[in-house]
Amino acid sequence: MSFAPYEFERSGRNHTTVIVLTTVWSVCWLAVWKFDASLIFIGLVLMCTIPALWDVVSNTRAGVRLNETTFFWYSGKACADVNLDEIDMVQFMTRLDLTVRVVVVLKTGKKVRLPPESTPPHKALQARLASLDVKTERHHFSLM
Repeated sequence: MSFAPYEFERSGRNHTTVIVLTTVWSVCWLAVWKFDASLIFIGLVLMCTIPALWDVVSNTRAGVRLNETTFFWYSGKACADVNLDEIDMVQFMTRLDLTVRVVVVLKTGKKVRLPPESTPPHKALQARLASLDVKTERHHFSLM
């Protein structure tokens, strides 16, 4: 049986990030210009946008590739892969903020966490892993 590889990629330069950055910077500029807002407060708010601004400028890419033998993920310059025969199970953990974290548990007992930015939609990934006979587990609302 032939298996079509599963690929997912996310880019730091997307419309939502640009719109949010533009909105936050415009509101801060308006607050200083029109309402004489504190520059220290505005500076702290703008400092919180620096990671998103860096993602837009550098266009950081993150994603996952899954084929018949290898599970590969990357985020920026970091990347890792594991052979499917080394995987004991893949855990999908829903956090309290409703994000899903993916943890690859190896047969050696070592746990490898996928970076959140490279995590694809969990239902599609779980279905692909199940089609390759990789054991998966769902954990809802774990704190760690």
